[in-house]
Amino acid sequence: MVGVVAGAILALYVRRVKQQLALFVVALCLVIAEVGVRLHLDVVIVCLTAGLCLENFFGVRGHVLAKELEPATIPIFAVFFSLAGARLDLGVLRAML
Repeated sequence: MVGVVAGAILALYVRRVKQQLALFVVALCLVIAEVGVRLHLDVVIVCLTAGLCLENFFGVRGHVLAKELEPATIPIFAVFFSLAGARLDLGVLRAML
């Protein structure tokens, strides 16, 4: 249900405001992450549900969002892989070799 609401909010924003879309998507992702943690939901599943509803039920095409978010992909990837690397347990990796 949280994913459906998030998809509806994003669809409404895309249709009505159409400005600063990348900033709004990042802010919405942060809100989804916080709500997901507090409600003990898997954040990835919530975001996948939002994307599914956005594309299939609310009529917002994915290529519109992809085009708007393209300039923000490098910083997002840098943060993601930095956080993923920070959680890597090198002791386990050494034990495997």
